[in-house]
Amino acid sequence: HRDLHSFPTRRSSDLCRSSPQPASAEQLLSVLHDGIDTPPQERDGACITFAIKQLENKYSDEATMLLIGYLDFERPLDDAEKAGFMFHGPPSIENSYPATGTLMSFGKPAVAALLAAITDASSTLVQRNATYTFMQIFRDEPQNGIKILGERSVEGSPIQSERLRVAAQEALRWCGRSHLDACKSAENGLQPKDN
Repeated sequence: HRDLHSFPTRRSSDLCRSSPQPASAEQLLSVLHDGIDTPPQERDGACITFAIKQLENKYSDEATMLLIGYLDFERPLDDAEKAGFMFHGPPSIENSYPATGTLMSFGKPAVAALLAAITDASSTLVQRNATYTFMQIFRDEPQNGIKILGERSVEGSPIQSERLRVAAQEALRWCGRSHLDACKSAENGLQPKDN
């Protein structure tokens, strides 16, 4: 078993360009390890995007923690997009910030790390993307996501509590019409009505 840091950066980048076989999770994680320590302007954005996307539905604690570090990584536009074509769909958080989609694919096992990102990240962008991803995991029961944010807001430091309260308020944006009343009730600390 090779150490994850034993893959040189050049080999990690080559993996994204011309690999004849699917990359292993270890190789994909290596690309992300290499990128996290590289100044943003020197990163191979296309390669990082490739690695993030290839990790979809391949949950591990290590992948989750690495992806949390990429919540503020914005996918670079490809040449066609720069020319005005949209092959990846309309602009959205998930489309622009690929770590959100991969963390969503991990589902509830990623919740604890996302909550930590909401409370502990110094970047408001990371906090917002963590909140969005958290709510997408709870998209079928968004009021429960808001309830968890509210319950957690009574724990931790005053700054962490405030960040969770702000996240619960912002999360209303991602409730959808059919769940909005239940989400507002949860956000206000009320029990949602039975349908």
